[in-house]
Amino acid sequence: MSRMSVKLGPKADRVLENLREETGKSKTELIRTAIALLDHTVEKKKDGGRLVIIEDGKIEQEIILP
Repeated sequence: MSRMSVKLGPKADRVLENLREETGKSKTELIRTAIALLDHTVEKKKDGGRLVIIEDGKIEQEIILP
């Protein structure tokens, strides 16, 4: 496993800290989860998939990734 040092701006650090408090996961776990989610999403996009938020059975928002 490789080791990496990351510098975060104040806003990103606050978001990560809030997520840590909300989920009970470590910052490292949250970053690994974010990477896995982005990887999965990019792979699905290659196959024509989309990432959407559905509320009450309706698509409320589509998240567009590069």
